[in-house]
Amino acid sequence: MIDTVGAFWEKRKNTFSPLSDSSAFLAGPIRFGYEAKDRLVVLGQTAYFFRAAFADSVSTDGGYETFIEECDDFLCQSCSQWSGMGPIDLLAEALPVPESLREDIRSWSERHAAPFRVDSLGTGHMLVTNLVINEQYRVDWDEGADPIPVGAVVFGFLARWNGGWRWSGVQRFLGERDLDRKQVEEYIQHMRLSASRILCRYWPEYKQQALDILTVMQKSERAFHGDRDLVPFENGRALAAAIASFLNEYQDKRMRTMKTPLADIPKNFTPETVFPEEILKCDDGVALFLNPEEGSEMMLSFDRLTSGLRKRGDGLTPSERAALRGFIESDSISPAFVRRVLLDEPDQSLRIAFGVGDDAPAYWLDWLLRCWKGEFYRPRYPSVSMV
Repeated sequence: MIDTVGAFWEKRKNTFSPLSDSSAFLAGPIRFGYEAKDRLVVLGQTAYFFRAAFADSVSTDGGYETFIEECDDFLCQSCSQWSGMGPIDLLAEALPVPESLREDIRSWSERHAAPFRVDSLGTGHMLVTNLVINEQYRVDWDEGADPIPVGAVVFGFLARWNGGWRWSGVQRFLGERDLDRKQVEEYIQHMRLSASRILCRYWPEYKQQALDILTVMQKSERAFHGDRDLVPFENGRALAAAIASFLNEYQDKRMRTMKTPLADIPKNFTPETVFPEEILKCDDGVALFLNPEEGSEMMLSFDRLTSGLRKRGDGLTPSERAALRGFIESDSISPAFVRRVLLDEPDQSLRIAFGVGDDAPAYWLDWLLRCWKGEFYRPRYPSVSMV
């Protein structure tokens, strides 16, 4: 069958146009940011690498604004399991633009999200102020689009382009007048708790504060666990009890060192308040990894993983194969976690689970991690929610 199909395509290949419609579209001249974004939309929605993932990730049932938000998130944030690269990575390589604009396109995974006040409108651009950090941006805009009134405040995303910025996705109108400081603080507090990594993209002081907190917590937690960075537990409830105990101890020390203790600081943790039922019910081993760059990570069914690794590829059960593949394929387990486990365990079973032969190049593991964990190869920030 392979020979038949190969012969068929060999006969047909000379009948094809040297350029498809898509490649001709991508090869066209680029001057404005919206022209690059148009090409990104086409690439992300229709390219073979991305179209199935786009259909799975973007819903058409939630209304226009929800569709645009999900679409923009997919185009700018997602990574294909074919290569670990996303639409912005392929677009940056495909467009006939200078390297500086390629870097801008790659940076769209780090869009600045905040409440913005419109300060002025000019010909083809506007000046807006990020109310979180009180910093001004020059933003290109299409004069054919409906203008945002001067003085109005919108919550939106800004992406770099050619020395300036452009709107990306939906801009949600918050009001015709500037927000007072109390309203701004409410937005900041909400983002501290739910979008800490976004704040780290554009707020250097906050990023440094998050890094400092992470360093202190990691040092304390590692000491709590006997100076270990990889800690296995018999089950999820044992893990939750240990972390609850650590958090209570840590918060108690924090309260004692504060000049003015906060009344609403979280305290009195229990296993049930730390983790959901799924983790508490896990009874085949759980591992905690103290990642010094991002924070704590964990893996369920860790006993199945280690059992599979220790078999060195011989007699793997279906559940062990699933654990081995999940270890690599999960987007919640970092490459650092994988490498840390493989310092203690052999890797032959991973080769078997992914069909990697003994003659594979030395970078086989790097290749697997790059394919399945592409988001970890973009700029990363500490996962710390601060109150």
